[in-house]
Amino acid sequence: ATHEHTLRSKLSLSSALIECAQHEKPQLFREARSLTEEYIPVVDRVLGPDHECSLQLRENRVEAIMNDTSSTPGDRAEAKAVCEDATRRARRVFGASHPVTVRLAQQSKDVAKFLTALEQRRSLAAKLEPEENAEEVD
Repeated sequence: ATHEHTLRSKLSLSSALIECAQHEKPQLFREARSLTEEYIPVVDRVLGPDHECSLQLRENRVEAIMNDTSSTPGDRAEAKAVCEDATRRARRVFGASHPVTVRLAQQSKDVAKFLTALEQRRSLAAKLEPEENAEEVD
């Protein structure tokens, strides 16, 4: 299971799982997460962490985590760190205009924007919570 073609097929499978999850079966995000978690270390060992396949698996991992409804704040923080690291690697290895770098850079922006919005919602909910409890007392 460590031949480059086999590893690329795992990348393709994770992409297909994400595609299906986005359109009709959201539970497949969890399956994609599991697959990428299992194969990123294998790809890193066999092809190297800067290999295009490794970077794309990381891209898929982030996509799966960010869309999986069971993801925790810790999972999302991990996704942000993974995406930022993959973006730096892609920029260093392929340059800023390479398609993988461009996708990862956009994904990094999207993740940061999502996490900021999520934090703002949490903060607003925390501010409103005491007021809601006060209204219930009246």
